[in-house]
Amino acid sequence: MDLPASVTELVARVTGGSGDGWDMAEIHGGQSGSQVYRLSPPAGEPLILKVLDPNRVPAHLAEDYPGIGSSEFRFYRELMPRLGLPGPRILAAERLPGGGSCLLMQDLTVAHWIPSADHCWTDAELRSVLATYALLHGRSLRLFQREPPPAWLQADPRREYDPDLVLACLGRLTGNDLTCDRAEPLRTARGLAALVREVARALDHEPSVVLYNDFYPSNVALPRDGGPARLFDWQLVGRGPLHMDICNIGLTGRDAAFAGVDREGLLDYYLELLAQESRVLPDHAEFRERCRFADLLGWGVFMPRIVKAVERAGQQGGRFSPWMDHCLQECLRSWAEAL
Repeated sequence: MDLPASVTELVARVTGGSGDGWDMAEIHGGQSGSQVYRLSPPAGEPLILKVLDPNRVPAHLAEDYPGIGSSEFRFYRELMPRLGLPGPRILAAERLPGGGSCLLMQDLTVAHWIPSADHCWTDAELRSVLATYALLHGRSLRLFQREPPPAWLQADPRREYDPDLVLACLGRLTGNDLTCDRAEPLRTARGLAALVREVARALDHEPSVVLYNDFYPSNVALPRDGGPARLFDWQLVGRGPLHMDICNIGLTGRDAAFAGVDREGLLDYYLELLAQESRVLPDHAEFRERCRFADLLGWGVFMPRIVKAVERAGQQGGRFSPWMDHCLQECLRSWAEAL
């Protein structure tokens, strides 16, 4: 494996020797430029090594998520212990020359299982996830009432959202041959401009919490014996209204992965746990309405990336990734249904 010398030295120091007899297998190449390996000793439990080298981060991510490696490093070292969150045990964490980072941590697969990317969730599994989210949101809410959120967290989407930019992005999608047929009905819809500007104000008075920002089945470790889920891959950890994380899970949308669960009951479960941690119990209907605006806020912040991908596809003969095409479809649908 082509690893920096400092990483090799760190592994040798933590494993207590040269690593003779250890098996090292790459288990995830990642789209964010990170390399993840499983280190298996001749006897005993394996470890996970995660290395993030800024030189390997794709340009489109480097532009939109500056400091992606630093945020995860600092979360594990500085914030997770203060919040008392369930997560992987960190054996070592070091910065690398050039702004990279290296994490050596517990392998959660020993006592947990990790769902596949196409996993369809059950109520019990989601209660495990929502228990962790309630801890994250409730405890960070109380922490931020005493002190401001750390500046190294990813930016609050409310500060990034720009109504004029959202409308400009829709104009560029309408003017592009690849997307004009889908974007034109929305861009000319009555009430669009008013809705875009309402989103900018709708969550202004909601307090900030720590946002996980990256819910994905293969980022979740579910305990085999129950209890709160352990989340990992905190590269996008940020701050903002807690409704953003609930929208990212997908409980308030139409995602087929949640077709068989009691969405309303799970939201009530989350709100009750949140109240235990924060001493605030939001009204269910009002909370759902805030989530609707949070969904639009998230798409508004993401739209410049969609436009970049569409215009890049035009330059490359119309090659447009299925994932980004799905994002475009969901973005336009969310705005259209909110009108």
